[in-house]
Amino acid sequence: MGNKKIKLFLPSKVNLYLSILEREKSSGLHFLNSIICPTSLADELEIELSNSFSGVKMELFFDKKLKKYIEILEKKGNISDIIDKSISTIKDNNNLAVKATNLYMSHSSSEITTGVFLKLKKKIPFGAGLGGGSVDAAGVLLGLNLLSENPLTKGEILDLARLIGTDVFAQLEFCLCEVSGVGDKVRRILKTDLKNTLLEHIGLVIISPGCVVRTVDAYKKIDELSNNTLDFLSFKEANNCLKELGFKAEKGHGNTHKFDSSYFLNSKKENIFKKQFNFDSMHNTFLTFYNKKYSSDGTNSAKDFEIFKSLLANSFDDVISSSYKEIKEARELLAKMNVKNSLITGSGSAICCYFPSYDLAARFSKELEDVKSCDWFISVARLLPDAFNWAVAKW
Repeated sequence: MGNKKIKLFLPSKVNLYLSILEREKSSGLHFLNSIICPTSLADELEIELSNSFSGVKMELFFDKKLKKYIEILEKKGNISDIIDKSISTIKDNNNLAVKATNLYMSHSSSEITTGVFLKLKKKIPFGAGLGGGSVDAAGVLLGLNLLSENPLTKGEILDLARLIGTDVFAQLEFCLCEVSGVGDKVRRILKTDLKNTLLEHIGLVIISPGCVVRTVDAYKKIDELSNNTLDFLSFKEANNCLKELGFKAEKGHGNTHKFDSSYFLNSKKENIFKKQFNFDSMHNTFLTFYNKKYSSDGTNSAKDFEIFKSLLANSFDDVISSSYKEIKEARELLAKMNVKNSLITGSGSAICCYFPSYDLAARFSKELEDVKSCDWFISVARLLPDAFNWAVAKW
């Protein structure tokens, strides 16, 4: 096969909308509904097939901004189980890129007989809910298949991704997506032939405020809201509760359509379910917004941005913000700076502040860096509702 090389830009993702519906007791997995969108904050991955060695070799580099942030986390002891002390390698059990490589090479249809060399430049923070590890694994699967002239079908690639993790499965689409089930059901949200859309002009400032939130810990905090309460409500009973709260519920996924009563019995938990039912309606609203042509003179853009902000929701937002000192302090500072359009992405720790344009986001980013330049990871980015061609040639 000889030496062959490919380079990919692997975008982080943000959850514009995330609702945790219920926990399946037998498996421990949570049903959810989410809308994710890639951003221009991206890792860079170079994959080379080489005859000079066998197996997998990897070189890992950190962007200057991320390296400085990791050093801050190391001093706090927040990242020692993920990054080795030398800040040069991701520990094996967290290295999804290497895991994806080995998984691809072991597939019966794989035609790779040479060594695989990975050169990864990290720009996406760890433990931030931005999907950095997952998109690296997705990029490896995609890149190896491209270098091998696509011996695996897209379905086979998606099956491999599912074995690594549902986040990998979702991020392989590299576009605005609806995610449901336990993260294993993905539907792309595609625009029409309009070249210029409002969603593509939205800027965001991504903030990771000096802590790491592990996904398992975040879900434990959600589950703690369910302790010492009644058994699950039936779907009919849940609907009656929701009607009293002013919401309309749709059936969940799988064979059971039950909801944990604790979410309905405690008024403090009402916001967990805010704007999260009637998911098809939410999907259609996003699609309408996505397909609406952007007006360069600003006509209707302010109104449309308000509509966009009203759609943002995350079940983790309150519980994570109140559980981590650094995130709580960050939200308080943002409130003092009159930033109301901020939201946790994924299970945290990253906070995303959304703006009508990239220029406004960049302006705020500079202002924020003047205040917190030493303690936080701060990056300005764009939403990329169709990031595939930006990331790599069409496969």
